[in-house]
Amino acid sequence: MTRRTLGLTLALAALATLGVSGPARAKPRESYVFLLSRVDLAKGVPAELEAQVTARVNAAIAAREGLESSLAAGAPDPEAAPKKFKEYLKARRKRAFKVSVEVSQFSVEVEQGQVSGRPAQYVTARVTLRLFGETVPDRTMAFTGDGSATVKLEVGKTVRPRDRQEATSSTLDQAVASAIDQSLRRLAQPDQDKKKAGKPGKR
Repeated sequence: MTRRTLGLTLALAALATLGVSGPARAKPRESYVFLLSRVDLAKGVPAELEAQVTARVNAAIAAREGLESSLAAGAPDPEAAPKKFKEYLKARRKRAFKVSVEVSQFSVEVEQGQVSGRPAQYVTARVTLRLFGETVPDRTMAFTGDGSATVKLEVGKTVRPRDRQEATSSTLDQAVASAIDQSLRRLAQPDQDKKKAGKPGKR
């Protein structure tokens, strides 16, 4: 063992004896509860898409680290006991939001193309959506998040219903992921409005 190695070993042993393990751990970051409240579809978007959007959004929230799609059992009712609910969130370093989704564009089309010089057929799905988040229980606007995606799936001569469904699901997953990413980035930004806010002037 070299002198340098021996010195490092003795130093680590001394730290362990003193109960020092290194730099202090950072405080745990906030986590968020996204409560999906509704899905709005623009004119021309098929009504059956509402259930798919609801399922994909809830699945994406539940799968994301630091996000929850529902309140834990035993949490105070934010409507009946807003003060207790705020204290509950603060004690657990959480923030809760009521989230709505607006699907502004959606289409599934069969398109022709070529792959390596041979004719090919595709199912192309496109979607554009936006998330809106309001604080719970105060109901103030907290964030928006935009997401859009296009998925082109090569299919055979006969386009099956599951081909359309696969393209639709993949497109929704990508758009929802983008919208959630943007929402989280905006939540992580400093609240500029609070810094600029002052007493309202007289009119």
